[in-house]
Amino acid sequence: ENKKNIHLCQRMILLDLLMCIAQSVVVVMRSGYLLKDNIIYLATVVNLMCYCIIPYQFLAYVILNIEGQKRLEVVSRFLRVPIAFMMLVIFTNHITKVVFTLGAQGKMVYSTGWYIMMWVAAFYACAITVVIVFRWNIISVSLKLSAMIYVLLSLATFIIKVFINQEIMIAGALIALSLIIMQLNLQNPQMIHEAIAQEQEEKVRIVWENSSYI
Repeated sequence: ENKKNIHLCQRMILLDLLMCIAQSVVVVMRSGYLLKDNIIYLATVVNLMCYCIIPYQFLAYVILNIEGQKRLEVVSRFLRVPIAFMMLVIFTNHITKVVFTLGAQGKMVYSTGWYIMMWVAAFYACAITVVIVFRWNIISVSLKLSAMIYVLLSLATFIIKVFINQEIMIAGALIALSLIIMQLNLQNPQMIHEAIAQEQEEKVRIVWENSSYI
């Protein structure tokens, strides 16, 4: 499970990095003489796909740490369905145009599929909250804090992009912030545990050496 934890964390970090790069490419391509519709379109597709996948990955991370690998394998069969559907919708957008189209100066014109995608991401954030609440008494403080910070930032992104400004590109930065906080919170208990284990080993070594002299 530790290896699976590490893989999920690494995957989320890589996805967020890819999303931030895609957002940066869109901003650069829209500026000045660098306007290239094909590049903007591709970067937007990558950005949206990453935005969909990361909430599922974080939910999988929470379930793995609370319920274990076997439980995750069972529930992931159902949790992947909305993501698989949205990946297909985004990937085929160049034909269907149900998620977005490019307007003047590379501006996104979002369609119904974009709103569905945002609600799917919000669903995973709410699912994380439900899991944390129902297992509140058996999970570590660091996992509670990390998960709830991610949920708050994720829902803040949802509210801003759906109700305030669709064009603002803050998702990558907020997710990066939540992942950094998650790493800090999860590493500190591990460091404490390792320090205690090392101290106990040192005490055993000293006792063993003293007994050998006797």
